[in-house]
Amino acid sequence: MNESNNLRATRRGFVTTAALTAVSYNRVLGANDRIGLGFIGFGLIGKQHVADFKKFTDVNLVALSETYRPRLQQGLEYMGNPNARGYSDFRRMYDDKNVDAVIVATPDHWHCLLTVMACAAGKDVYVEKPMTSGAVRNRDGEVGLVGNCSQTALS
Repeated sequence: MNESNNLRATRRGFVTTAALTAVSYNRVLGANDRIGLGFIGFGLIGKQHVADFKKFTDVNLVALSETYRPRLQQGLEYMGNPNARGYSDFRRMYDDKNVDAVIVATPDHWHCLLTVMACAAGKDVYVEKPMTSGAVRNRDGEVGLVGNCSQTALS
């Protein structure tokens, strides 16, 4: 009789532990199911990118950076997420932990700087060509490689 009580307690403990583990696993799995996107620029191309990404169910449109205030407000309304945050300074958006990836939709001469800084902030980046009109150099004048964000060598 004593042996069967131990078996029941062990089964009960196993079921409880398994249930708690499954609940925790679902919570962690859900965190990676959706990508938090931040957009830089809400002009003609930026608006089209927002429209395109709104169609995906595995994407959250969480932030928009735009220097022109009326366009920033228009963009936030267009995104359709009442919790989306607006930034007039893209660097503040890079600090936002809800932003996993950044879509760069700015004039060409901003592409390189915004991309390198996003990579340095640990964000994934989508940017259309051209990436830059010349060699990318750090403060010491050394040419750096831009490509793999986890290995960007610029300081």
